Amino acid sequence: MSPKSKKAAVEGGGGGDHIGALPDALLWHVLSFLQSKEVVRTCVLARRWRHLWKSVPVLRVTGADEAIHKFMDHLQLLRDRSPLEACVFAFCLYSKHDAPFANLWIRYVLSCQVRVLTLDIIGLRLIDLPVVSGFLTTLELGGMSVHGKFLDFSSCPALEELKMTKCTISADKISSQSLKRLSICECKLKSDGRTVISVPSLLFLQLIAFKGRTPFLEDMPLLVTAKVILSGYHCKD
Repeated sequence: MSPKSKKAAVEGGGGGDHIGALPDALLWHVLSFLQSKEVVRTCVLARRWRHLWKSVPVLRVTGADEAIHKFMDHLQLLRDRSPLEACVFAFCLYSKHDAPFANLWIRYVLSCQVRVLTLDIIGLRLIDLPVVSGFLTTLELGGMSVHGKFLDFSSCPALEELKMTKCTISADKISSQSLKRLSICECKLKSDGRTVISVPSLLFLQLIAFKGRTPFLEDMPLLVTAKVILSGYHCKD
C-alpha cells in the first residue's frame, strides 16, 4: 500500500470502513437517531469522527441518570453552536438545585436555533421569562410547571404548534400571533382566576380533561377544528 493510500485509510477509519466514507450529511442523519451520549462516544472511532458529533442536528437526552449535570456542562463547552433541527429533553431532576441549570440548557438549545423542542423534565419549574426564538416552530411540554411569562410567545414569530400534557399551568396568559395548533391535555390550570388564551391565527384547538377553571378564549376567527372534553370531577366550573 502506498503512503498516500495508507493516509487515506487511516483518515477514513480503516480500509474496510465503508460507513466512515459516507458524506457528513448522511452520517449526521444516522447519528440523529441516537442518544446524545452515544453520539459523543463516536469521537473515538477514528480521526474522521473526532469532531463529527459536534454538528449533529438533533440532541437527545432521555432517561438520564444523576450524571446528566456533568454531561450537559461538557456538551455545551465542547459542541459548536451549529443549528439544531430538533431537541428532546426527557428525564427527572434529581435535585431542586438542578432546576436553574436545566433552564440554562433550554436557553442553550434555543441559541442553537432549534426548530422542534420537546421538554419532558419531571420536577422542572420553567423560568419566568419569555421564550425568544425566530426559528422555533414546535414546542412540546410534559409534566412541568409553567408560570409567569414563559407562555408569552410574542418573540417566537415562527411558532405554529404548542402541546402541553400533564403540566401545571399557572400563567395568566398564553399568547401567540403565529400559533396554528394548540393542545392542552390533562393539565392543571389556575383555580384563582382564568388563564387567557390569545391565539388569533389558531386552526386547531384541543382541551381535554384539565383541572381548575376553564380558560378564557379570545377571538379565534380562523379556527377550523376544536375538541373540548370537560371533566366534571376536576373542572371548577
